[in-house]
Amino acid sequence: MRPSSAVVVAAFLLNSGCGYIGGTLVPLANVPTAPSDIAAIQRGAKLIAHFTVPDITTEGYLIKGDLELDLRAGPGPDVWSESAWGAQAERVAPANLTKLPPVRPGATARQLAQYEFPSTAWTGKTIVIAARVIGSNKKPSNWSPLLTVTVVPPLAKPEQLTATPLANGIRLTWRGADGHFRILRRVEGADSFTELSTTTTPEYLDASAEFGKTYTYQVLAFAAVGPQKEAQSDLSDETTKLYKDEFPPAAPAGLIATPSPASVELSWESNTEPDLTGYRLYRSTDGGAFEKIADVNEIPAYSDHAVERGKTYRYTVAAIDKSGNESARSATVETTLQ
Repeated sequence: MRPSSAVVVAAFLLNSGCGYIGGTLVPLANVPTAPSDIAAIQRGAKLIAHFTVPDITTEGYLIKGDLELDLRAGPGPDVWSESAWGAQAERVAPANLTKLPPVRPGATARQLAQYEFPSTAWTGKTIVIAARVIGSNKKPSNWSPLLTVTVVPPLAKPEQLTATPLANGIRLTWRGADGHFRILRRVEGADSFTELSTTTTPEYLDASAEFGKTYTYQVLAFAAVGPQKEAQSDLSDETTKLYKDEFPPAAPAGLIATPSPASVELSWESNTEPDLTGYRLYRSTDGGAFEKIADVNEIPAYSDHAVERGKTYRYTVAAIDKSGNESARSATVETTLQ
């Protein structure tokens, strides 16, 4: 009897070393990893918490199926027990999910889970906040690191934020109780606010503002509630200001007019403004009206050759900046050509 083709193929695979006989594979547990970057802060009368949603299992495989998010907050029991805390803590309403950019090219996009929930019921207490995720197979991850938050009465929101352009920056003022304030700024074209500075008074000068740019500001109050922990007020309303250069230089000082046989030599002290571009000279002849006679560069000197013997000349000078702003005129000097 001739062997069947299936037997021949099997014999070939075994003889050629291509066959494999192994042990029984252990089924994967498919337990999600726990959130690792949970953070929370009190802002006004609410608590804000967030964490990156895990995307792999404890065995290093990508999680398949939908995850159930479980964030809880509440006081810890007198004798600490994670299970006792989890059973009595309040489960917070579903999160808002935001896509995060992949950590590396080709990686799966991640999601940020964000929560906002009232804090008033826990005022004066220290509570524990933690999160976990539950796989589509109903297997939960471990709890995230446990956060302790001391809930305080809501800090007053800064009000009436105003931005006033000055020659040396944009001055911010607002109404707010004594304390500590954080100033936030967004430059036109930027996607988000960044922290500019902190202060203990309800005013701040943004000396880093640049002419021609538009800035949007917000302010919040904050207070320490533990080592490296703080509570914050609600953010102030936004205020936006285009920082235009409408500020002329100072009037030049020290103008001197020295007559010579065929000219009047003028000199004065240099202005110190960083955006100075030059000076503008004015002259009056024999008591007449002042008229512009020249625009000169940053060198504080000029020779007036358009003069005649026997006439009396009065001079004054103004400074000009890059935006074309003209200063007040200097003190007047007078001379007569003999």
